[in-house]
Amino acid sequence: MSEIDIVAPSKGIKNQDVLSSAALTGIIMFVLLTWSKTLTDESLLSNYLSEQVLSFIAGALSYILTWLLSLIRYELKLRDYKRKFTKKINFINLLIKDTTCDESTKELLTIKKNLTIKAAKAIAEDKT
Repeated sequence: MSEIDIVAPSKGIKNQDVLSSAALTGIIMFVLLTWSKTLTDESLLSNYLSEQVLSFIAGALSYILTWLLSLIRYELKLRDYKRKFTKKINFINLLIKDTTCDESTKELLTIKKNLTIKAAKAIAEDKT
């Protein structure tokens, strides 16, 4: 039987998150600039909304959204690993149940144990 490799997901921000944040910053900045132009001169906010403030707000919102996207990607990856692990364990349990040979059962139990240990190591080595 082949080795089963489980790679621990990374919780940190990756390159694809940075690229998406650049697009998000552009969209947020466009929305903020468009919105700020609709404010009248008598509005309380119009005195405080300069291009620098809007740029800062866009950057902060982009950072928060990028962080949220990264966290969602991390959670989805963990769920994917859980699904794969559960599917493999269930299949091994089915094989153990259907096997009548003691030696085959021992080998399948060893494979199940190794799979469980690798999954636990992947979770323990996860960078948070």
